[in-house]
Amino acid sequence: MDDLLALSDVEQETLLKRLTVHAHCKMRHLTWRGVYVNKGDAVPGGYEAYDFALDAIEKMLDGRRPWNKDKYQTVEAALRATIDSDINHLAVSADNARGRRLALESSKDETAQAYTVPGTEPNPLTTVIDRDWQNRFHKAAMKELKDDPFLIKVFECLEAEITKPEEIAVMLDTTPEEVNNAKKRLRRKLEKLDGKCPPPKRRAKV
Repeated sequence: MDDLLALSDVEQETLLKRLTVHAHCKMRHLTWRGVYVNKGDAVPGGYEAYDFALDAIEKMLDGRRPWNKDKYQTVEAALRATIDSDINHLAVSADNARGRRLALESSKDETAQAYTVPGTEPNPLTTVIDRDWQNRFHKAAMKELKDDPFLIKVFECLEAEITKPEEIAVMLDTTPEEVNNAKKRLRRKLEKLDGKCPPPKRRAKV
C-alpha cells in the first residue's frame, strides 16, 4: 500500500490509464450474456473498464487484496491480477451466465447489445468467426510475449485502439522512439503466429 501511495499524482494517473487499458482488453475477449463488448461499452451491471481499475486500486488500499510481493514483482502486476480476477468472476457469475437482467437497459448502465438479438449487418456468423479468431490470436500472442512485459503493454494499447507512438509513450512512461522500436519487435514476434493462427478465409462474393 505504501508503494502505491508513494506515487506522484501524475504517476497514479498514468497507472490508472494503463490499468484501464488492461481491463478493456480483458473485457473484450470475454462474452457477456452471449455478446462481446465494444470499446467504451459497459458490461452487465454497469461496470466499465475504468471501474475495474479503480476497484483494484481500492482493494489494495483497504487491504482486501494486498500486494503479494512473493507472487508479483510490481504493484502494477498485482493490480492487473486483481482486475483479471474480478472480470473473470463477473463473467462467469450466475447472473451473467443465465442472462438475467439486473437493471433496466440504458446506454450508460448496461451494454445495450446484451438485450438485443444481433442483426444481419454485419452477418452474425461472420462476427462470431472473427471474434473467435481474434481470441485465439490474442491467447497465442500473450504466450509469445510472456517474457516481455513491455511488449505486452504495447500490444494491449494497440488492441485498445491507442496507436499513436506519442500516446502510447505517455501511457507507458517511455519515449516515442522506444515505442516505435517495440512495435518493430512486436511485429517480428507476431509474424511467427501467421501460420499458427491464420485469419478466417472469406468466400468470394458472387
